[in-house]
Amino acid sequence: MTVTPDADPTDTRRTGYRRRLMDGMAEALAASPYRDVTIGDVVKRAHTSRRTFYEEFRDRDDCYFALLRSVHSVMLTEVAAAVDPRSGWQDQIRQAVTAYFTAVAAHPAVIRSWVRELPSLGDPAVTLASRPRDEFITLLVGLSATDEMRTAGFHPLSVDTARFLVGGVEEMTALVVEDNRPVGEIVEVAVEAMTAVVGLARTQTADV
Repeated sequence: MTVTPDADPTDTRRTGYRRRLMDGMAEALAASPYRDVTIGDVVKRAHTSRRTFYEEFRDRDDCYFALLRSVHSVMLTEVAAAVDPRSGWQDQIRQAVTAYFTAVAAHPAVIRSWVRELPSLGDPAVTLASRPRDEFITLLVGLSATDEMRTAGFHPLSVDTARFLVGGVEEMTALVVEDNRPVGEIVEVAVEAMTAVVGLARTQTADV
């Protein structure tokens, strides 16, 4: 798995090491729970040294959190890019949901660790856990606020409605990754549920 680096992109040498170490962390998470992953595991998989590790990260948690931020950034970008605003609103929902679960399937070990282990790691982890939810809510509201959506009869989704939808998708994601089920099993369920909620919001808006 390749992740987007969060280092200075003009420093190609440092960016390369940082990316390799985050990829090493991702590989280690595929083999063991985060609590059992050591810096030695990460540097071995990254084919680097402990000295290089400490030049890039303060400690094991710093590398782990950088990996999670990177994967989230990739997922957010892929969902936004997958939605064609010229498509019908039902198609846009399918595009967004499919892209999201495709991204989950591409990073199963990282997402599983995020769901199972991140909440137990203290205050920095709590902040990190809430940020993706807020960013996906903002993305969903933005996707509903295009000229094409207004032409189709929509007002932008409220933040509360978007939070409800994102929360439901997160819960479904947690269920499948914790049970090691293929995410493809729930794509249609998520599409149907989101289409129903968004369609209801459109109907209620039209009746006002």
